[in-house]
Amino acid sequence: LSNELYSKGDLFSKHQASKLFLKSLEFKFHDNDAIYKMILTYSELLDDDEGDLKSGNEIFKLIQIAKGKGLGDINLAMGTATYFAHFKKHAAATKTLEDYLTLYKKISPKFLAVYASVLTQSGNLPKAKAIIDKIINLKDKIEEHYIAMAQFAEFENEYTLMQSYTKEGLAKFPKSV
Repeated sequence: LSNELYSKGDLFSKHQASKLFLKSLEFKFHDNDAIYKMILTYSELLDDDEGDLKSGNEIFKLIQIAKGKGLGDINLAMGTATYFAHFKKHAAATKTLEDYLTLYKKISPKFLAVYASVLTQSGNLPKAKAIIDKIINLKDKIEEHYIAMAQFAEFENEYTLMQSYTKEGLAKFPKSV
């Protein structure tokens, strides 16, 4: 149920999913992959959190615990990078994703979006453009792809293109904020 709620993508569903991930960890902490999804979800919710620093400290503690288990989970890599990017630690965010890619090479559509966003925010526009070009050529785009494309277009001062991506994304994902 928690994964179903999370996959809906809207803010309310992510909040609900985060509560279920936490309950899962309270029930069984060791060898529970819910910690990775929880880190990703909590990191994504940071932008909407009033207690930014307190939440950030809690997420950082979770990241440290999860890293002890290894970096092999894609949700841990994306969550850690999202966390670092939120606090403007772009070099750490980029390194997290690139370390994951070096070791595991398996990516998801969402990973592409997170990677493009982190590269854009860090100012590495040539590398971000290469990822954005891959996203543009995808047949089935997820909500995060439209956000990454619009973000990149904004950094490139392509405001008409940014509006186009935003409109297209909102048409496909009307519950998006």
